[in-house]
Amino acid sequence: MAVLQLGDISVQRIVEHEIPVYLPSDMFDEATPEAIEPYREWLEPKALCPRTGRLVMPVLSYLVRTRHHCILIDTCVGCQKSYAEPPEWHQRRNEDWLSNLEAAGVHPEDVDYVFCTHLHSDHCGWNTRLVDGRWVPTFPKAKYVFSRDEYAEIEAENSLIFIENVQPILEANQAVLVDIGLRAGRRALARAHGGPHGGARGDSSQVRPTSRCNVRRPDPQSAAARRDRLEL
Repeated sequence: MAVLQLGDISVQRIVEHEIPVYLPSDMFDEATPEAIEPYREWLEPKALCPRTGRLVMPVLSYLVRTRHHCILIDTCVGCQKSYAEPPEWHQRRNEDWLSNLEAAGVHPEDVDYVFCTHLHSDHCGWNTRLVDGRWVPTFPKAKYVFSRDEYAEIEAENSLIFIENVQPILEANQAVLVDIGLRAGRRALARAHGGPHGGARGDSSQVRPTSRCNVRRPDPQSAAARRDRLEL
């Protein structure tokens, strides 16, 4: 597992899985087979599965270590979760993510902060795990940072994601709600002491041209402008 060093801050990918999930057209209206054909040579096999024609979706966390703290940015899908979309994530029993975290030298009790860029199922699943029939925080000593606005939205929905991944954190008094808004909550920044800085953004996909937008984005023009800025 490669480590990115930003001064005295280290950043490491903790991968849960990289599997074909969605068809390109599920994500981008313009991603027809004809539009994709000229790019197959460099898309396959890492980004596009040649057998299924589906996009290979990496589901991962970032482990950030500073001189003082151990931080996780997002916690992937998790195990034994009830949500059923996509079907591959329903009632998973694979604990590779937790094993990969421990292989990086970090045990659950070592984590100081968990930063959820947003509360989609593949970004907060390992917030909790099932112990004796109850969902409990995976990281017993950590503070979990959520956007206050998104927390209020998901609490009102009372979805399975809230019940299984978020509510137990509140009940354990480990949640920190911050006023950063829904969209701003997808960003995390790290600045090294007297040195460089870096950023992480949840669900940020790069496409060519950048004007092509995920069909799930309510504001395509703003999304394209943000992707242009990431090009810098």
